[in-house]
Amino acid sequence: MCTEKLNTSNSIVEKNLLECTGRVGRLGYFFSILAYLVFTSVNPVRELQAFVAIFFLGIVFFIGIKRCHDLGHSGWWQLIPFYFVWMLFAPGEKKNNQYGPA
Repeated sequence: MCTEKLNTSNSIVEKNLLECTGRVGRLGYFFSILAYLVFTSVNPVRELQAFVAIFFLGIVFFIGIKRCHDLGHSGWWQLIPFYFVWMLFAPGEKKNNQYGPA
C-alpha cells in the first residue's frame, strides 16, 4: 500500500523503491529499465525467467510511479502507451511539488 509519508532522503541507496511516495530522476529511472533488461535477458534458468521478469517489472513499475511524481504527474500516467519514452528524457520539476522535494 502507498503511504502518505514523503521520503526526504537524497541518497538513492536509502530510498525505499517499493513505496509509492517520493521522486526519482531520469538517471534512476534509466538504470531501473537497464537492470530489468539485463536481468531478464541473461537469466540462464528458463523456469525462473518468467518470475524474474515479473519481479523486476514490478520494481520498474514502482520506480515509474516515482518518476511520474518527479514530472508532477500521478503514477497512473505511466500506463499511457510510450509515455515511458517521455519519462526517460523529460527533465523533472526543479521545485518541490505535491509529491515531495526536488
